[in-house]
Amino acid sequence: MQRHSEILRFQEGRRSQHPAPEAMVITAPPGMADSAGEQLAVLVDLSPPLSHRSREIRALAASTYWASSGSIVARLRRALAEANRHLVRINAEAPPGSKCSGSITMAVFAGEEVFFGQIGAAYAFVHHPDDTLETFPPRNRLLIPLAGSLPPSIHIGYATLEEGATVLLATTPAVESQPRERWKTILAAPDPEMLVETITQAMAESQASGSFVTLHLLPEPQPQTPAPVQKKGLFPKKQPAVSASQVAPPITSTPQPSTPVPQPVLFITPSSPSLSQPPAPIPQPTIPISQPTPPIPQPTPRTPQPLIERLKRLIPKQSAPRYRERQTTVERARVRRALRTLLPGKVRGIKATQTPPVPTEKTTLMGGLTLGLLLLTLFVTVTMYFGAGGHARVETYIVEARALREEAFNSQSLEDWKRLLELSSHILTLERQNAEAAALKSEAQSAIDALQSAAILDARPQAELGGAPSPRRLLVAGGWVYILNTAADEVIGLPLQADGLALMTENPTPILKRGQAFYGEVVNHLVDLAWMEPGGTYPNGAVFIYSDGGVIYIYEPPLGPAGITRQRLQGNLGPGMVTLMATFGERLYLVQRQDNQILTYDSVNGIYDMPRNYFAAGIAPRLSETLDIGIDGRVYLLMGNGTVNTYFNGVEEPSFQVRNLPDPEVKPLVLVVEPDADAGQVYLGDPQRERIIVLNKRGNFMHQFRLPGDALKQLEALAITEEPHVLYMIAANRLYSAPIPDFVAH
Repeated sequence: MQRHSEILRFQEGRRSQHPAPEAMVITAPPGMADSAGEQLAVLVDLSPPLSHRSREIRALAASTYWASSGSIVARLRRALAEANRHLVRINAEAPPGSKCSGSITMAVFAGEEVFFGQIGAAYAFVHHPDDTLETFPPRNRLLIPLAGSLPPSIHIGYATLEEGATVLLATTPAVESQPRERWKTILAAPDPEMLVETITQAMAESQASGSFVTLHLLPEPQPQTPAPVQKKGLFPKKQPAVSASQVAPPITSTPQPSTPVPQPVLFITPSSPSLSQPPAPIPQPTIPISQPTPPIPQPTPRTPQPLIERLKRLIPKQSAPRYRERQTTVERARVRRALRTLLPGKVRGIKATQTPPVPTEKTTLMGGLTLGLLLLTLFVTVTMYFGAGGHARVETYIVEARALREEAFNSQSLEDWKRLLELSSHILTLERQNAEAAALKSEAQSAIDALQSAAILDARPQAELGGAPSPRRLLVAGGWVYILNTAADEVIGLPLQADGLALMTENPTPILKRGQAFYGEVVNHLVDLAWMEPGGTYPNGAVFIYSDGGVIYIYEPPLGPAGITRQRLQGNLGPGMVTLMATFGERLYLVQRQDNQILTYDSVNGIYDMPRNYFAAGIAPRLSETLDIGIDGRVYLLMGNGTVNTYFNGVEEPSFQVRNLPDPEVKPLVLVVEPDADAGQVYLGDPQRERIIVLNKRGNFMHQFRLPGDALKQLEALAITEEPHVLYMIAANRLYSAPIPDFVAH
């Protein structure tokens, strides 16, 4: 099949004649036998569109691909990783406002196959002759943009091509200007010219800008049948002698009958140089008709001599018997001389062979040869040893793999998991049926995939908090950060700037502290804090702080610490019985582990008095194992074994089930639930794996985040604000803020 490729670029619906800096189609450079016949297409889509940056990224990706070794997929991964690393480095050095991100698509055509390598929300279509349309990458995957994470999230695609198939790479603005069904109709064009025409028409209708790379597979042209070539023999056939009168062209003038013009006759002898070519015609002079023609003299014919007569002259004139006798004598003498050299003793008439001098020994060369021979012997010995004793060493390798797995599980280092993957693969090479090695390999591969698919958050440290004996509690609301510091048993406030990414001051505002005298009573141990949304009794919102013994302190930010009010709640609320507190609407929730119940308090004119039990008898889980709580109308409980239980009106809610996690080893310790019951998300902090997992409100896995370094190993608390969309956390005794990246979801 033939591949017809074309690059199209449009500016506001008009096709541009300038070359597209973000696209290229190139074949394998000369001299690359392994890649002969391959064709590479690259399309870079950056936002904001920077032509010089797109050009250098596409050139870097192409050069890295051709310079790499290995399979097509391995080379695609190296090229895409290098392009992503380059843009991350450029963004780190660029001033604010000059950073860019986006997507990149690389397509390699090899024979009847096409391999796609993509980063970000790129678009590639393959339209088959049976009118089916494939889209790469699938839109249900985590599409982290180019330069959005290290290492990048690379998506590999594959398709087989037939005659009449069409491949289209396109930038996001151009693709999204038309619905998917329209692209299916456009790509069904029967030839490249009509395909370009329909794309141009669609872009003109939508006035869209963008670039395309099209490739259409055409049938091979039918080769023309060459005319049969008459084979010539080794010895050309002899042609009969031809007289000049048969070859020479006729004379145009008509001679007089009385004066005939004689024609010369040529004889071809056996000694002629070429018997296969006819004699060249003899030019005839043009004779005027009016003048008499002089007679042409007749050449004397030569009598040809037979070949045998000429050979006889070369033979000496002697009798035949004497000649044969002499010939036989010469041959016998030659045979006798040849046989004599094979017998022992001296041979007369033959000069003795002189012994050549011994060459000078080259010490360096001989030493190198000796060392090389020793190394070769050592290599063969070691190879034979390990090859023959491989099965005997499996148990030793298994013990080493168990220790390495323990180390990798504790460190959550990508390098440690890769070492475990390599060792377990080696064990399976020696013993294919080893179930433990297969399980270790599967676990290592899952951990590597999870670590490589996590987006790196741009976390910014905001304040040093010092050490604490137990995890602190964190609340962000109303433009303030509130921290319950368990070391000093106090609540402090830190004001935020408008963008929510930085503090206005590093000096905290003290709000409430244990031991402080308040309304004639001393403040007890502070357990938890929660935010009451604005409305009703608290038009600007309020911070509720629970103190041991059933006392609630209510802090309204506009009134300051001096305006704190105090309420005593009813119920069995002795010291140490309540572990967690949450709010939803104007309702207050307390997790009471002593009675294994969640107590709910409704506001009556701002007064929280008598509680109600949330669970009916026998329904509640073991609340003494509850680590965290979140509410969006449903109640989410994070249990000590890492599971998340959901309830609605005291009954278990089956619609939320954690699914499609990148690996089963999830042990979250922190839970945050966004208040929107449908579009909100659930965040799980997993310090053991150093990540933050994001689920939708059905429990389906969406993506995960990581931080540079190992700060997440000491994660204590999480908080989320929706506007702006920022993630706050306390980790490694610091307060961090990080903007949450927007992911493409279809």
